[in-house]
Amino acid sequence: MQQQGKALIAVAAVSAGISSVAGVAEVGDVAMATATDDRHLPSLLGVVALSNRLRSDAQQMVGELKANNTNTVLLSGDYRQSAEHLASAVGIIAVHAELLPAQKVEKIRENQIQCSCPVK
Repeated sequence: MQQQGKALIAVAAVSAGISSVAGVAEVGDVAMATATDDRHLPSLLGVVALSNRLRSDAQQMVGELKANNTNTVLLSGDYRQSAEHLASAVGIIAVHAELLPAQKVEKIRENQIQCSCPVK
């Protein structure tokens, strides 16, 4: 779909009164709207909310790492709001979101240098 089509999706969602899409993002989920690509009468076809699920032992694991004085950092390719929501749920304060894989590697290297950890 062209850039024009992307704008129409937003217009269709607003014109259909989808105010809960913003609420979905606030709780760390991602909302995707689909609409017809009609300039004169865009029509909302649907909204799908996707969410990440934490492993059942994630909060306990982060707690154990903190108890051992291990600095925990979340590196994520997800949207910032989603990553921050998940980090908050398990007690992680440092969050780097919207990263590509190579950027995650770079962040790991930066953290290793800062803490004088061996870089492998």
